[in-house]
Amino acid sequence: EEIARSINTLTMLTDTERAELEALAANGPSDKAKALAADFARQIRHPLYGNATRARDALIALGAAGADAAAGEVTGHDRIPRLLAISVLRKVGSDAHVAALADQLVDDEPAVRYHAALALSERFATTLGYSYNDTTYGRKDGMARWKAFLADRQQAEAARAQAAAAAAAVAAPGTAPTDTNAATPGTPATPSEAAKP
Repeated sequence: EEIARSINTLTMLTDTERAELEALAANGPSDKAKALAADFARQIRHPLYGNATRARDALIALGAAGADAAAGEVTGHDRIPRLLAISVLRKVGSDAHVAALADQLVDDEPAVRYHAALALSERFATTLGYSYNDTTYGRKDGMARWKAFLADRQQAEAARAQAAAAAAAVAAPGTAPTDTNAATPGTPATPSEAAKP
């Protein structure tokens, strides 16, 4: 609460306040970090009641908790909060956060389209031929290309994770799969061997 109150009185984050927020975020998204992030997300939603740019910087300093809070602001009605939320996701959002910006590629607001495309292209090192100032149909085609690219990427990552888990299970001592068809010592391996004299 003290951090939030002191930040509310300033127009920009001080280095000390940024360091405090980053230290809070260093251990992962704690309940305190999540509560602060929710408060700062409200501040970017209501720029008249506080410095929205300062709130954006605080969300960036909060890392994953800030990105989670900012993700909910991307689909709002007002342009400024959406742009600030996109900038948070661009800086500290996970691949999943940034991938969710594909829906913003057909937004009515050119600035929102531009910044969503910038975040996607920076994260995934490609534009896929998308242009924010293309025709409506061109933007829809571009969004479809991005969604297909992201779906393929997600499937490939899931397959890699599954293969890694399978390899780890085989490599781990004492967890090797057992052969249920193997004979126990002193017992016949198959019914036909049991019938032999």
